[in-house]
Amino acid sequence: MTPNFEIKLISTQETLPLRKNILKPFLTEEECINPGDDFEDTFHFGLYHKRELVTVATFLQESHPELSAHYPYRLRGMATHSLFHGRGFGLSVMNHSMQFLKMRGCDLIWCNAREKAFGFYEKLGFLYSGNYFDLPRIGPHKVMYKLLIPK
Repeated sequence: MTPNFEIKLISTQETLPLRKNILKPFLTEEECINPGDDFEDTFHFGLYHKRELVTVATFLQESHPELSAHYPYRLRGMATHSLFHGRGFGLSVMNHSMQFLKMRGCDLIWCNAREKAFGFYEKLGFLYSGNYFDLPRIGPHKVMYKLLIPK
C-alpha cells in the first residue's frame, strides 16, 4: 500500500505556522524560532498529506547535562495540525527522523516532553529522566530520551 503522505526536509520558516498554532499560540511566529534552528547540523522534517504540511519536527545537535551520549540530538517543536491527530503522522515523522539521525551517527535523542505527549513518546520507546518541571504558559514537562545506538 502506498503511503498517503510524504516526509521531507524543510526550512525553519516552514515549521513556524504549526509551532505557533499548536504549541505556542500566545507567541508570534517569529518568537517561535528556537536558538540553533538555522545551524548547519539542525534538521527540520515535515510531513505533507495531500500537499498540506501537517506535522513538523526539529532536531538540534545538543547534549543534555544528565544524559551521556557521543552524538546526541534534541527534538524541539514537534507539532501536528489538530485536524490530523491520531492518524499516525507524528509516529511516521519520528520513525523517519530517528532512522535519518541514526545513519548519521546520532546515538541519543532527547526532548522536554509535555505531559499530554508522554504516551506518544512511550510508544516510540522513549524513557523518562529526572523530575517534572513547569514551563510558564505551557505546563508540566519531563525530559524523555531514547538511545538509538546501544552503548
